[in-house]
Amino acid sequence: MWRVSELEKIRTNKSLTEEQRKRALKETLDKEIDLLQTIDRLKITANKGQKVDKISKYLKDMSDPKQWVR
Repeated sequence: MWRVSELEKIRTNKSLTEEQRKRALKETLDKEIDLLQTIDRLKITANKGQKVDKISKYLKDMSDPKQWVR
């Protein structure tokens, strides 16, 4: 959504020269790349945290005393 609206603004702006238009498109692409990389880093960080929590819970469950059913 954001990218589409930015591209539309650039394409409909008649006061931009071809060189300025290309530069604006490149800046939009660079910003999109930075945002996607940030999202990927956040996903990786969240997954690492969840993995550590999951392993800790698993080890705690394994170390709990066993209850025998009669």
